[in-house]
Amino acid sequence: MTDDGTLDELRREIDAIDDRIHEQLVRRTEVVGRVADVKKRRGGAALALRPGREAAILRRLAARHSGDFPLPALLRIWRELLAGQVAIQGGLSLGVAAPDGANVFHDLAREHFGAAARIKEYEDTGQLLQDVWRGGVSVGVVPVPDGEPADAWWRGLVAGGRDAPRIVAEIPFWRGGADGSERPAAWALAKLAPEATGDDVTVVAIEWRGAVSRGRLRGDLRACGLRVETLAVWHHPGRAERASYVVAAEGFLAADAPPLAKLAEALADDDLGQAAVLGSFARPIRIDGP
Repeated sequence: MTDDGTLDELRREIDAIDDRIHEQLVRRTEVVGRVADVKKRRGGAALALRPGREAAILRRLAARHSGDFPLPALLRIWRELLAGQVAIQGGLSLGVAAPDGANVFHDLAREHFGAAARIKEYEDTGQLLQDVWRGGVSVGVVPVPDGEPADAWWRGLVAGGRDAPRIVAEIPFWRGGADGSERPAAWALAKLAPEATGDDVTVVAIEWRGAVSRGRLRGDLRACGLRVETLAVWHHPGRAERASYVVAAEGFLAADAPPLAKLAEALADDDLGQAAVLGSFARPIRIDGP
């Protein structure tokens, strides 16, 4: 057999594999449709988005992956697949924070929620949150607070209580890769109840009355049983003694979880302020190699 003949056979084999992949994709979509029908009969949420379930799927695929195909490429393919099958169930629309016209979060949202997603950009993050709250858009994408951000957008969620949108995902869902580069992170908010996945992060907002250093606050949080991963602070203009903190803590924590109950009690006893859970999300995958 000539090399050309062998090459033709290999190409035919690839075509056959492509056909089988396509057949399984069609079958998967049919099963997703049946799941949607069952959920409708049970009175499920109008929005088909399940960030916790999606995270579990991607983690399972990453754990079983082998061979030369790049893991980031595999995850990107499955993100598009998941997003497409959410989209066909209807109800998904995106609002993205675009401070100063920056489109970095637009690109993150497009990557995570799919090429076909409808995206509206907002210069005013407060207006974006209001639209998520009122149903103008189903998901809002906002920057993860870092250091001392100029905009304390999370305070609107604190004021809204339990009816406010919740942080349900961090995007992108994988970090690192071939060049080891880090991209900016964003949080996705929706009127959904966060789901525990076994490896989660909970976001807590703390309104603090009185001067306090970050070191002391971290120590107080540890004393309450909260393992703090990141912490950002916004100082009230003209009132240096007051600050609003947003804390990312390890684990899936309900509002009545013992560490949060202990924190709430400590704040109330000393009249220091209040704390509120803003949501929880599955910890993104860390890719150390290519």
